Amino acid sequence: MRYDSDIVLASVGDKLSKLRYQSTGIPDNDITKEFALENYFTTKLAYGYKVPHVFHEEKPMVYDYDPRLTNAVFLHQITKQFQRLGDVTQIELPFSWYDWSDLSVLNGYIELPPSDKPGCDYVCRRSLRKTDTAQLQKKIDKLHALQNGGSFSIEDDGVEDSEDAAEKESMPKISPRALSPRRARVRNSREAKNCAKYCKTDKSPNQPGFRIFRQLFKGKPNLKTVHGRSFLYSEAPSPNSIVLVTKKGNLQINVKSNDQLDNKQDHNMVNSGFVQELVRDRSADINILEIYHDLLETLPISKPNELNFKYKVDLTHDDFTFNAPEYLDTHTPNTRYEKAFQDSLHFSLQNRDEVLKKYLNEAMLARGTGVNGGHFDSRFFNDGKYSDEERQAVLTRLLRTWFALTSNAGLLSWVSHGALLAHEFNAVGFPWDDDLDIQMPFKHFARLAELYNSSIIVEDPEYGLGRFYLDTTNSITHRSKGNGLNRIDGRFIDTNTGFFIDVTALGVSPISLPTRYVEQYKTLPKKKDLEIENWDPNVILDDYYTWLTTEEELQLSKDDAVFAERMKKLKELRSAKPSGLTKANTLQERFDINTRLRVYNCRNEHSYVLEELSPLRLSYQDKVKVYLPNSAPTLLEREYKKQPKLTGDFRGYFFLPAIRNWVGFKTVLDSVDFSVFQDLNTAEEVDMVAMLDNDEVFNAYRRTYDASLLHEKESKIISDSAYSEEEKDRLLTELMMGRHFDPIFKDPFQSKLEALALEDTDVKPLIDTEKEKMKEQLKIEYAKTVDYTFGDSNMQLSHDFNKVSRTLKDDLYDYKFNGYQPDLDAKIVQLQKQIDSVSGKGDAMSKEDKEAVAKWQQEIMTLHQKKTKAEEEALAAEAAQNNEAEAKPDADSAGASPIEE
Repeated sequence: MRYDSDIVLASVGDKLSKLRYQSTGIPDNDITKEFALENYFTTKLAYGYKVPHVFHEEKPMVYDYDPRLTNAVFLHQITKQFQRLGDVTQIELPFSWYDWSDLSVLNGYIELPPSDKPGCDYVCRRSLRKTDTAQLQKKIDKLHALQNGGSFSIEDDGVEDSEDAAEKESMPKISPRALSPRRARVRNSREAKNCAKYCKTDKSPNQPGFRIFRQLFKGKPNLKTVHGRSFLYSEAPSPNSIVLVTKKGNLQINVKSNDQLDNKQDHNMVNSGFVQELVRDRSADINILEIYHDLLETLPISKPNELNFKYKVDLTHDDFTFNAPEYLDTHTPNTRYEKAFQDSLHFSLQNRDEVLKKYLNEAMLARGTGVNGGHFDSRFFNDGKYSDEERQAVLTRLLRTWFALTSNAGLLSWVSHGALLAHEFNAVGFPWDDDLDIQMPFKHFARLAELYNSSIIVEDPEYGLGRFYLDTTNSITHRSKGNGLNRIDGRFIDTNTGFFIDVTALGVSPISLPTRYVEQYKTLPKKKDLEIENWDPNVILDDYYTWLTTEEELQLSKDDAVFAERMKKLKELRSAKPSGLTKANTLQERFDINTRLRVYNCRNEHSYVLEELSPLRLSYQDKVKVYLPNSAPTLLEREYKKQPKLTGDFRGYFFLPAIRNWVGFKTVLDSVDFSVFQDLNTAEEVDMVAMLDNDEVFNAYRRTYDASLLHEKESKIISDSAYSEEEKDRLLTELMMGRHFDPIFKDPFQSKLEALALEDTDVKPLIDTEKEKMKEQLKIEYAKTVDYTFGDSNMQLSHDFNKVSRTLKDDLYDYKFNGYQPDLDAKIVQLQKQIDSVSGKGDAMSKEDKEAVAKWQQEIMTLHQKKTKAEEEALAAEAAQNNEAEAKPDADSAGASPIEE
C-alpha cells in the first residue's frame, strides 16, 4: 500500500504546520480535461467512475472521502436488497458518518501506531499547537517512508520546539505577566479537569487517539474542525433514516442503530463489504447514473404530491395547528423515526420552555479567527473559510434539495427574512449571506419532524453529490420565545461544511398581540365580555418546579450551578412585563384572541396574520422553485428599511440594476470611470457591456441573467396597475409555470475535481468567447428583444413578454432623463401608510398621534418638493442637451460643397 504525503490532513491555519495522511488509491481526479473543458460553463455531472483497486479485495482502515463512491455503493445496495426482500420498509442499512461526511482530517491520526497517537491533551486547548502538529507530522512521514521500503531523515522544518512558545501562541492570555510555576500548575490542572467533560483518550487501532463526545468551549477553526469530525467519527449516533430525493418522490431507507457499537466504523461501507459487492456484481468501471436509473426502475417510489407547485396555494388555519396530546393518543410508532418523534413530543410536553437547554448548537469559535461560527453547525464545521462562490454553491444546493424534499412530501414552506429580501432584488441569494431562512406552518413542520428528523437527505444524484442532515428540536410544542435559547425549530445542514437553512414553524401562541393589528383587535368583544373558545392543546398546566419548597430550591441552587441559572432565568422571564394590545390579558385569553384573529408567530415572536401569508405564490430563487408569502413587500417593509428599486449598496457591494447583480465595490470602482458619471444608474449601455470584461461581473451575469430576467418581468407585472388581479395571475402563471433551470453552481465536490483537471490548461480563450456571448445577451436586453423561453426549448408562450409591462432598463432611462427617484416615491407611500394607520383611530387619537401625523405630512410635502426639483433639473438637462445637439452641424452635410448643398 503506497502513501501520498501531499494530501493535507489538517487545515490548521497559516501559522501552523500541516499534517498529511495516506491516500488509499481513490484517484485525486478521474474527470478528464476534455470533459472539464466541454462543461466549463455548465453544471453537468460526470457519472463515470472507477472504483480504486485497493477496495477490490482489501478493507483499508482509512480511505479518502468521495461522495461518488458512497452514492454508487448505497444505490446498488438498496436495489439489491429490495430485489431480495421485496419490501422497502424491510431494508435496513448499516451506517457510518465516515462515508457521509468528509472526516479525512482524522486519517493521519488513525494511521499512527497506538504509542504515537495523540491523546486528549492534544485537543484540550484553544488551538492545535504548532509544535505538537509538527512532531505528529514527522511520525507520519517516517511511517510512510518505512512502509514504502525507504529511509527517513528528519529535516529542520523551521518549527520552534519551545513548549513555552507554543503555549504563548495557542493559549488565551490570562495575564500580561508570565505565569508563576504555581499558577501554571493550577491552570494545567483546571484544563485537565475540564478536558474530561468532553474528551476521552482512546488509542485503539481504529481511533485517532481521542474521542470528543461534547462540544464545550470556544476554539480556533483548526481545533473545532477536529472536535466536530472526531465526534462524528467516534460518538455520533447514526441517523434514523437515509432519504433519497428523486423526481418520482422521496425514497426513505431505514438505518441500523449504532448505539451499541464502540467502534462505529464496523458499519462503514468497506467493513460492511458493500464496496466489494459493488465491484463483484457490476465491475470496477461503473456509471453512477445507470445504477441510479436501475434503482428508479426497480423500486416503487411515491409520486410527488400533486397539490404542490401550483402557481398559487391557499393556506388554512388548520395548517398552523398541531395537537400533540391527540397525536400521541391516536398514533402507534412503527419505525425508529416515528418512535423518536413521539419521544420528543413527550419531552416537549413535560418541560417548560424557560428551562430548556439549547438544542441546536453553532460552532463556538475564538475571537479574531475571521470566521463567524454562528453560521455553522458545530458537528459539521469544517475550517469555515470559503469564498463567496463556494458558500453560495452550498446554500443553493441546500435550497434546491429542501424544496424538492418538502414538495415530494406535500409539505408547504416559503423563503423568509434575508432570503426573501434577496428575492426582492434579483431572485438570487446575497453574495455575503451565510445561511438561509425558511418558514412552515406548524402542522407541516410537525409532519416533517415525524418523517425525516435526524435523517440524511441525499441530493438527487442526477444533479449533485450533496448530503444534508435534518435536525429538529425536541421542544416543538413550545411556540413562545421562552429563555431565548431555542428560537429556531430546525436546521437543514450540509454535512461537509456545516452551512445550514434555519427552519421556523408558525403557529398560534399566547404572545401579546402586536399593535399593528389594532383594527382586527377592534372587531373582538370587550375584555369583560370575552369568553374563551380556543384553548392551547399543548400547554403545560403545572409549573416545572412546583414540587420544590423554598428551602429545597436554595439547597439545589447551591449544589447545582446549572439548576441555579435556570431558576434565575425562569424568575426573570415571569417577572418581565409584556407589551402589545393584549398585555393585560391572561395567557389563555391571548391564545384565544390570536386564534380568532388568525395571528401566527415563530419562537422569535415574528407575527403574521393569515392574509399576509396566504395564498403562497410560486417563484424562483437561485433557479430553484420556491414559494413566497402573499404580502412579501409588506413583510419586508416591516422587517427591513425600505430599499431603493435601483442601485443599492450594502456590505461592500453595489447592486447594478442593468445586470441585476450585486458586485463588489472594488470591482465596480476598477471597472467604471466615475469621472464620466457619478451615479451608476446613469451608466450607458456601452459602459455596462464593457463591465462584463471583469471576471466577477461576467460570472455573476452569466450564471443569473436568465433567472433574474424572469424575476424582473415577474416583478414588473405584479406592480403594474394597468392589469387587474385576474390578468396578473393569468400572465404570471404562464410566465412562471413549467420552467426548469439547471443548478446555478457546479456541485462543490466536482468543481474541485474539474479545477484539478484544468490546472495546467489555459482557459482564457474559452472565457473570452463566452464573454462575447454574454455581451450580446446584454445588448439584446437593451434592445428589448429577449427570448423568454430560455432553458426550455419546448416551451411555448402565448404572450410576447417583451411587450408586457416595463423593464428595469425603462426605469434606468426614466431615472436619467425624467427625474424618476424610486426611493422618494417609496418613502412617500410609506409615510402615507403611517398617516392612514394612525388616523384610523378617529376620536381616539392622542395628542402624540396628532403631532406625529402633522410631522409625517410635512415630510411628504418636503419629499414632493425634492421630487419636483429633480424632475425640473432633469428636464432642464435634457433641454440643454437637445439645444447642444441642434447647434452642431449635421455630420452628413458638414463637409459638403456649395454645389451639393
